[in-house]
Amino acid sequence: MRLTTAVLALSCALATITGCTSSKSSPERHAYAFVAHRSDFVGGNFTVNRQENYRLNLPTFTAMYARGQQDKPLA
Repeated sequence: MRLTTAVLALSCALATITGCTSSKSSPERHAYAFVAHRSDFVGGNFTVNRQENYRLNLPTFTAMYARGQQDKPLA
């Protein structure tokens, strides 16, 4: 019982720590999520290149993030 509790606690702690660390910045994560969720909204015979959309949207999300960082001290 004690071993199971210890393993469960360790697993939860590891999952929490792993979830807090990220290899991508916030703008990169948001650009990827936007492209992943919005790339298939067109129907028909139109195909979407998600990698190209990600590359094109990343500067927009980076600029918005930078503006937010500048506004943060003013709030």
